[in-house]
Amino acid sequence: MQLGITWATKGPEDAWAAEHKPQWNKSGFSPDETAANYGDVGRWAGHVHAAVPDCNCIADLRTVSVQDFLAHPARGKGPVYDWFVDWVAGTVEEAAGAVKHWEIWGEAACPYTGKGFVEADGRKLYEGMTYVDLLQRCYERIKSIDPEAKVLLGGHGCDMFLKFYRQVMEAGGGAHFDVNCLHPFALKWRTWETIEPMLREGFEAMRNICAAQGFERPHPLCITEFAWPTTPGMADWTPEALGSNVLPSVLSVSEEQAADWTEKCFQLFKEEGVEFVVWAGFQEVGGGRSHWGTKLGILRADGTPKGRLYEVVVEAMARGRETGLKR
Repeated sequence: MQLGITWATKGPEDAWAAEHKPQWNKSGFSPDETAANYGDVGRWAGHVHAAVPDCNCIADLRTVSVQDFLAHPARGKGPVYDWFVDWVAGTVEEAAGAVKHWEIWGEAACPYTGKGFVEADGRKLYEGMTYVDLLQRCYERIKSIDPEAKVLLGGHGCDMFLKFYRQVMEAGGGAHFDVNCLHPFALKWRTWETIEPMLREGFEAMRNICAAQGFERPHPLCITEFAWPTTPGMADWTPEALGSNVLPSVLSVSEEQAADWTEKCFQLFKEEGVEFVVWAGFQEVGGGRSHWGTKLGILRADGTPKGRLYEVVVEAMARGRETGLKR
């Protein structure tokens, strides 16, 4: 199993990345009003490859939110997804030589991104059967530009009965992605005795869903976001302070506990056939920001390593390099 880390494009991260050579890096890109940021993906990938020549890159293509997607000025000039698919095509053309893995909307499964918006036929984007319409069009355009590219299903959880994944598969979406992509943040369960069965049951459910749709073998598995927040006292903060209306029980853990659980999860992921994992955060964000997502780094805000957690992640990278894919 290979391991990478979300990329940062300035500061001490570059020297660290060059030294430790993560196998995978991920970044998210969104279309602006004129879809003029095609080149951002290519520049980002070029920056990564300059520091780490054998590194693989994943580009997560999305708008900022479902609200932005549905309110975009180009919407209404044809089928609902055309403008987004055109932007995806331009982005892939710009970076086809540097990026081979494209995640279509990193968390299309998150209902909070679509709150308040319903299509005329009553469906929402984050419902799997609606998302398949977008996924199919993106898949066909990407493959027409770069047949060797891999299309990743938008990252989803492996709990909550996998409603989104089940909807995607039942709507025929399994033919329109190459890799099943997970964001299995285990934030609401404080003990390994509850985390492990939740993950195991999720992986088993995904295999069963895939088999029920006639697939002889499941899609390859990857994880493009995984980590625990480790800020002391954060478990006592309110959902409002954390800026989350879908994670009312976000829990912070100690650095040592995060290291222990991460080590166990990496072994579990390997046993379940996960091909690569991207750790969600290199360094914590300082400046008093409280959202749990700013606390996921393996370095603290002051740049110091988080003890054994840092060591667990770096050692996993080293093991992955010994047997992993090259770009």
